[in-house]
Amino acid sequence: MTSETEAEVPSSTAPWANRILSTIEVVTVVLLAIAIFFAIFCQVFWIVFGTDVQPLHARLSDVAKSLIENWKAGLLLLIPLFYRSIRSFLERVEEFAGMKTRQAELQSLIPNPNPASVPIQKPKSEKGV
Repeated sequence: MTSETEAEVPSSTAPWANRILSTIEVVTVVLLAIAIFFAIFCQVFWIVFGTDVQPLHARLSDVAKSLIENWKAGLLLLIPLFYRSIRSFLERVEEFAGMKTRQAELQSLIPNPNPASVPIQKPKSEKGV
C-alpha cells in the first residue's frame, strides 16, 4: 500500500527476477566475506606459525610487500561488499553534486497537497501612540 504523496515508480523487472537477483547478491557477499576472512586468517597464521625457516620479520615483510603490490585487487573485492549500503544511500539522497534525483524533481513540481498545514503568520499589530 502506498500513500497518496509517494510517487509510483514502475519496475522494469518482474518481482521474481528481483528476488533471484537479491538472493544472488546476498550469496555472493557472504561467500566473498568468508573468502576474505579465510585469506586473512591464513596470512596471519603463516606469519605467526610459518613452517619454513624464514624468521617472523621476513614473513611479515613478504606479506606487506604483497599487499603493497596488490592493493587494487583489494579495492575490487570491497565493491561487492558495500554495494547494498551504497545503493541504499544513493536512493535516499535527493541531491548530489548539483544533480537531483528523479523523485526529488517530481516532488519539487508537485504543489503542497495540504495548504492548511502551512502556518500563516499574522502581521504584527501596530500600537497606537
